[in-house]
Amino acid sequence: MSLAYLSDIFSHLNVVNKTLQGPDINRIIAHEHVRASKQKLTVWKKRVEVENLANFPLLETEIQQAEDGLPQELRDQIIEHLESLCETVQDNVGDVEELNSLEPFRIDVSTIGDDEPFIADKLIDLQNSSDKKDLFVDIPAGKFWCCRQAQFPNLTKKAFEILVPFVTTIIGVNNPFP
Repeated sequence: MSLAYLSDIFSHLNVVNKTLQGPDINRIIAHEHVRASKQKLTVWKKRVEVENLANFPLLETEIQQAEDGLPQELRDQIIEHLESLCETVQDNVGDVEELNSLEPFRIDVSTIGDDEPFIADKLIDLQNSSDKKDLFVDIPAGKFWCCRQAQFPNLTKKAFEILVPFVTTIIGVNNPFP
């Protein structure tokens, strides 16, 4: 029975892993997927506590075939494991405030340090541009900042430091910068 649970949970984790891969993934999208996964784990734990195994079809089938119900020891182990996964995901989610700084229309200009006065000035220009605000809503953050690179190079650089934390392609394979 525990093997059926492990198979189910790894199937779920594989789905999450696949959502975190691909050319259009950035920290915002990855953060959203991970946050959703954590919420699902919390819901699944509550379901298991009342012996609802809907999210674990292989385990549910095995329990139905055994006709003995979910053994208390296995139930407790599954609950403990789901709690552990929730804690691990929580520890690895990252800084939400840092991601919010990618939304230039939500940044309080007074929080920008005096060591970066030109960034503050450019941010004010950007925040007061209704056409850019409309564009920001209509396209993904990465594309928005690419379109603004010539006009706001320092802001764009800051945004990409947050947006793209690591290179996700191998040099020579799908590499746009040969």
